Amino acid sequence: GSAGQSAGFACACPVPAKQARGRAHPLVRTSPERCTASLADLLSEYTKNAEHGIAGEKKKKAKANKLTTYDPDIEEHILKIAGTNGLLMAEFLAHGPIKETDIVERFSPLMDRKEVHQALYALRDGKVANSTQETVRLPDKKNPWVQYSWYLTLDEALFHLFGKEQRVLRDLKLTVEYEKTNNFYACPSRCMKMTFDKAYSVGFRCPNCGAEMSYLDNNPAIDNLKKAACMQEMLCGEIESRCEICRARQSLQKKRSR
Repeated sequence: GSAGQSAGFACACPVPAKQARGRAHPLVRTSPERCTASLADLLSEYTKNAEHGIAGEKKKKAKANKLTTYDPDIEEHILKIAGTNGLLMAEFLAHGPIKETDIVERFSPLMDRKEVHQALYALRDGKVANSTQETVRLPDKKNPWVQYSWYLTLDEALFHLFGKEQRVLRDLKLTVEYEKTNNFYACPSRCMKMTFDKAYSVGFRCPNCGAEMSYLDNNPAIDNLKKAACMQEMLCGEIESRCEICRARQSLQKKRSR
């Protein structure tokens, strides 16, 4: 759907502040004014940079991977799934791939080995990071052991976040329809609200306080849900546009690697 329509109604809600300030796509460094540039313009800029060797320089690549250059949606996602320690770890992994033993050593003042593993697995489950493994054989050891190296996968994190926000939008639209197609009843204390059928089954008496239940005007709730759905749809559209850039960038990289 368009940013101006949501759940079959006109969108009169204001543009969210985080959209109004024009955040850059997490994988294309650009100014707020350039955020409205077309996909072709952004790809052209990336191609130009790649041709000049910018994308291939390890030092500049590590600098570009710093999470401080990524939009707040990704950072908020990391905070939700792994907390502050996870965000610090993701900052460290921006220079990856990094051996797991080095990660444990780096964060030993803040957390023990178990907590490091919990944060890494949380980042992996949230599609923010992933790992590779290799078998290591030491001369003084009889059996080989597996060594893990971790790195960021922020493309996948963005795709994961888009799917998550789409599910939120779907639930909001379903809730709007549920509110619009039902009559609700509640007691004066608003202990709970019930549909007509449920209120009828309890004799229009609140199961919690015993007070009589009367018709509840849910139009204000519907209006608030519509506004929330409208803002959520704009957010989904914004993230989707960045996902398209990610896919196009990945396709361009594959062509260049052939």
